[in-house]
Amino acid sequence: MKTKFTLPLAAIILLFLSYNHAVAQTASPRATVEPQAYDFGDIGGDSTVTAYFLIKNAGTDTLHILSARASCGCTAVLPDKRKLAPGETSSLKVSFNPKGKSGKQLKYVYLETDDPLNKRLKITIHANITSN
Repeated sequence: MKTKFTLPLAAIILLFLSYNHAVAQTASPRATVEPQAYDFGDIGGDSTVTAYFLIKNAGTDTLHILSARASCGCTAVLPDKRKLAPGETSSLKVSFNPKGKSGKQLKYVYLETDDPLNKRLKITIHANITSN
């Protein structure tokens, strides 16, 4: 008698879990950034350089940028928007100040989002400071 109820009950539970997973997958933000890396090339040591990146919400729910930060104080990060509707894009301004630095530089920019599959986006910045 137990097996008559166990199999249908297991099937119902599996169906319920599958449905909840599918619903969660369809209504969520998806954060992308282009390009994922930027090379300023050879730059002098006395002037700040800037690059722009494109953030896109490729999902079906509103994307929130929870924080935007750089790996050091020589790099400033400024998102144009912190809330993107599905399909919306926005720019991210990244400025690097090479003052006091020399040679090859590698910096990172981190975006924390509410994308359940990609909570942290990482952008890589390269530069070669040739003089001060």
